[in-house]
Amino acid sequence: MSIELLLKCSRKNDAEVIFRDAKELQMTGEGYVWIVTEQALDAVNVPGGTIGLRLINYTNEIAHIRDSM
Repeated sequence: MSIELLLKCSRKNDAEVIFRDAKELQMTGEGYVWIVTEQALDAVNVPGGTIGLRLINYTNEIAHIRDSM
């Protein structure tokens, strides 16, 4: 069994375009795993098999920095 692992760091709007294009290229189905930033998790078209970490205080910038340390 082989898996394609894709790492992506982008903002929500960019993630939506990347995920749309990846789907057209058949890079979102079985055998593909996406590891993304929390901003990318807000995209409306996050594919199945996506892993991301959302910090508890991600909407509060100062608390977000504390969370990530």
